[in-house]
Amino acid sequence: MRLPAFATGATTRATRRPKVLVTDPGLAAHLTNAGHATFGPSGDTRLAGSLFETTVLTEIAKQATWSDHLVDLSHFRDRNGPEVDLLVEDRRTGAVAGVEVKLGASPTVRDARHLALLRDGLGERFTVGIVVHTGAHSLPLGERLWAVPVSALWRDDIGP
Repeated sequence: MRLPAFATGATTRATRRPKVLVTDPGLAAHLTNAGHATFGPSGDTRLAGSLFETTVLTEIAKQATWSDHLVDLSHFRDRNGPEVDLLVEDRRTGAVAGVEVKLGASPTVRDARHLALLRDGLGERFTVGIVVHTGAHSLPLGERLWAVPVSALWRDDIGP
């Protein structure tokens, strides 16, 4: 899946390269020889994090196909380094939500720093930023910024 770069006037230093994802995380794990040990305490955290990110982004992309809202998916990367894994933009209103994916159970404000930069650049157009993590609880990370457990992707008791 090609995830295009987000284009906006919020920054003039944004890169325009698409992000490419293998849409089957199991296949991606097989192709990279990732096994149980990859996700263990002494595993390859970079590879495990990439596979976790792929799982989350492809799940959101699948859910976007049946959502009541027509959305465009993209990613944001600034030439100076800040990157946001996924942006979900409402086609009708132009409202933007940002998603960061972190393989860890204890997210901090630091994990949302690029979301905060995007929020500040987009102003009111930025509705919410979430850091998806492996922990069990949601918690606030700043103005319009939240840490949300990955299990929330499959819950049906969360409002619009």
